[in-house]
Amino acid sequence: MKYIDLFAGIGGFRLGIERAFDNRRVAKTPELEKENSTDIKRSNGNGGWTNTDCVYTNEWDKYAAQIYEKNFGGTVDTRDITTIDASELPDFDILCGGFPCQAFSVAGNRAGFNDTRGTLFFDIARICKVKRPRYLLLENVKGLLSHDNGKTFQTILGVLTDLGYDCQWQVFNSKNFGVPQNRERVFIVGHLRGQRRPQVFPIEGDNQKAVVGPVTASAGRNRSTGSNYVAEMGTYRTYRDGAGFRKMKSKLSPTLPARARNDGTGSPLLFNGIWIRRLTPIECARLQGFPDNWCEGLSDTQAYKCYGNAVTVNVVQAIMERLSKYHND
Repeated sequence: MKYIDLFAGIGGFRLGIERAFDNRRVAKTPELEKENSTDIKRSNGNGGWTNTDCVYTNEWDKYAAQIYEKNFGGTVDTRDITTIDASELPDFDILCGGFPCQAFSVAGNRAGFNDTRGTLFFDIARICKVKRPRYLLLENVKGLLSHDNGKTFQTILGVLTDLGYDCQWQVFNSKNFGVPQNRERVFIVGHLRGQRRPQVFPIEGDNQKAVVGPVTASAGRNRSTGSNYVAEMGTYRTYRDGAGFRKMKSKLSPTLPARARNDGTGSPLLFNGIWIRRLTPIECARLQGFPDNWCEGLSDTQAYKCYGNAVTVNVVQAIMERLSKYHND
């Protein structure tokens, strides 16, 4: 299975795809770092796709690209995607892309296609028009569905329909796929018309117990005021204590944001009974399904940003397992 990884970030799509074909990347080890992960063999393949090959990656954030190359090897194209000539790309079966979501997020001003980031979807369309991949796997915030009373999403579907793709979509919450994070994202699977339609969705998560490891006490700054999230140690339960903290009834972390800062503002916090502190980058990695040392080498500030912008690996794995099954059948 040849695929390209656009708006690749730190490799959530790619790691999810690799895990769907082989579970060797579930736990990061020094031995795995020495392996060339561009050709992952599937242990139980008996036809159809039996391995994966990421033939092209594009990510213009230099810190995210640095982490991608550290973990997967190879070279990430860091050019602006609007400047990429689609005809120069290698052939591929699947186009993967979590195209920029800030323009559609309820956390922003929801400018949509009026925001230059929102128009980057049309670069996906431009590439599809030239390369005609068999499948698309796209991701965005849940707010994409309701933006501009649904007109934005209808525009996206209309463009893909005109290009010859039939689409199906589903909103996934990461909390149902083995991580204790309340994170809702819409995933779109498109398939080139004229071929058997894979019924990928719906996929029901099993809300399996998430193993996030021990949370240790930290002598961090006690934040008595502000509007940040506070969570009870080990349960990720948030509450209001009269100081403006937002209450969450579930024992989950709220969505990891892309704008979290090193001083803890803008990010979920932990309360251990004595101190209130920010989540560590390792805890953020676990909340997104990455190995602990995935962003090793980055400052905490950049690691928070990278994890907040990433797709949840477990969700991508579940989708690719289903898509692979139908393709191979």
